[in-house]
This record gives sequence, structure tokens and C-alpha cells, in this order.
Amino acid sequence: MAFSPTHHGFFKLDFTFPGGVTVYELDLVGIDQGAHDTLRLNCYLSQDGDFVTVWYGLLDAHMTEISLGFDHDPTFDFTEQYEEPLFRGYIEDDKTGAVILKALRLEQKTPNVLVVPEQGRLECHALKSGM
Repeated sequence: MAFSPTHHGFFKLDFTFPGGVTVYELDLVGIDQGAHDTLRLNCYLSQDGDFVTVWYGLLDAHMTEISLGFDHDPTFDFTEQYEEPLFRGYIEDDKTGAVILKALRLEQKTPNVLVVPEQGRLECHALKSGM
């Protein structure tokens, strides 16, 4: 049976990368994830056939940078600051996927959200999850 991220605690997002690459987010108990949030830091997974990428951070760091107006600041790189690559490679079936995802220890990653209060300083706040 082919690898299905939904069998491993991920749900499919209402968002795709160019080329139709499917994107999933780790399900967080007690947190509203009804729509993708470009400010939420969590574990994400993209899948193009058997090729899978798993990372902790923002869904799309460049998109977040632009939406917050930081794209003109050469001293701050959202990808560098808020993206941690965890896995890139082929996962052909659920058994292999279970081993790889367990080894990544995703449950140890803390979900967060970026906010910009009135003072204009970027802040990162922990999300309360029932994980």
C-alpha cells in the first residue's frame, strides 16, 4: 500500500505547492486548523508521488515574509530563522513511513504562531496543544 500521511497524524491542507504538490500539516489536538495559516509554525509534509519532504516551521516562509512586510529587510531571512528541514526522500509505503516519522520525533516539536503587535516587533508565541 502506498504511503498516506493521513495514516500518520497529518491532514491534507487546502493549499498546494506549484505543480500540484500536496501539502499536509500535523494535526494538533485542541487547535483550530480549519484553514492553513501562514503564521503557524508546525510540522508539515509535502508529497509528490513517493517523494516526501518533512519540515518544522512555517508552511511557506517566503509567503509569510511578504505578508508581514519583511521582504525588504536584507538582515532577516524567514527561511533561515523559521524552517528546520527534517526529511527529504522517497517513502513508498506506510510501514516505511511509520519508521521514518517515528524517528523524527515530531511530538517533541512545539507548535507556535508568529504575531506582530502594535509596536511592530515580530513575536513568536507557543500554541497550547493537547498533544
